[in-house]
Amino acid sequence: MQNSRFNWKSLVGLCLGYFAAYVVYGTFVRWLRITQEMPGMEVTFNTTVGGTLICMVVVLVFWWPGRLVLREPRVWGGRIPGEYAWLVPSGICTGFVIVTTTLMYTYGFSVMVAMVLMRSALIVSSRAVDAILIRQGHVTKPVYWQENAAVVAAVAAMSVVIFVADKDDFKFFESSAAMITMLFYIIPYSLRIYILNRFKTQADHKAIFGIEQIAASSTIFLVMGAVVIAYLAGWNPTPVAEFAAGVFSPTPVAILIGMVFGIGAFFSVFLFLFKDGSATFNVTLNRLTSLTAGTVATLCFWLLFDGQPVKSYQWAALGVVLLAIGLLAWAGKRRKREAA
Repeated sequence: MQNSRFNWKSLVGLCLGYFAAYVVYGTFVRWLRITQEMPGMEVTFNTTVGGTLICMVVVLVFWWPGRLVLREPRVWGGRIPGEYAWLVPSGICTGFVIVTTTLMYTYGFSVMVAMVLMRSALIVSSRAVDAILIRQGHVTKPVYWQENAAVVAAVAAMSVVIFVADKDDFKFFESSAAMITMLFYIIPYSLRIYILNRFKTQADHKAIFGIEQIAASSTIFLVMGAVVIAYLAGWNPTPVAEFAAGVFSPTPVAILIGMVFGIGAFFSVFLFLFKDGSATFNVTLNRLTSLTAGTVATLCFWLLFDGQPVKSYQWAALGVVLLAIGLLAWAGKRRKREAA
């Protein structure tokens, strides 16, 4: 049963926790890449291990999957609980999202526009998810016009980046590998958004996170193992060689920075699962929090490590983001008023 009131305290706490973790992570990843000149794939390996490690320790020590109360009909001849038939694929999708995000940085061109399009696509897909869930009867609350307007504003904020991009930033359109990578990011992520919002009012959120994290970590380490085996077999392009260097010579500081990202994952997933918001509301707020934190991380790196300052288009995008957040706050107040 859905909550009878809009839990502002929980929502603000999730956003602030995600924001803080992402600012710290974003600042010190730049420090690794720029100040310490650590290769991108080596950074990726170490931070991924750190993030996965902190999540798995919490999930396994407290055994969050054990909190799941089974209600869905069993599938495959009664051998598998219905919840696992959905949540394990959701975790596999999460693994694909992490892997494809990493791959997008290995093709040798700027991925600024690609990342903007990927974020925008998720915000739009969240609106489609709401339409599907309402049609299927899993969700009864409507999507307010303020939330639809916030989607438009969020996409507009990210489009600001596209307008100032150089022509080299669009070169990924010429790469079939990059386009396939983008599809394997957007499609699994959209499916994951559907699954999380389908179960967010039916299952314990820690149980959902635990099952999904175990499946995601298994997927990630299988892919990592395959890359290392391919490297040992003689496949050694630069990104693979950088990744292997991280595997054979892990860096504790980079792993620690990855742990901060892992802490942020808790807030991010629970924000996706926020019961009082629609998929449109939750995903848009999640992506806007990420975008705002990225801008602040750029500012922090500039102040602390003499990096490049925040550019004018980033401030412009942030202004539109604040407008979108204001629309979401308006929608939240409307939900609270109607629930009362």
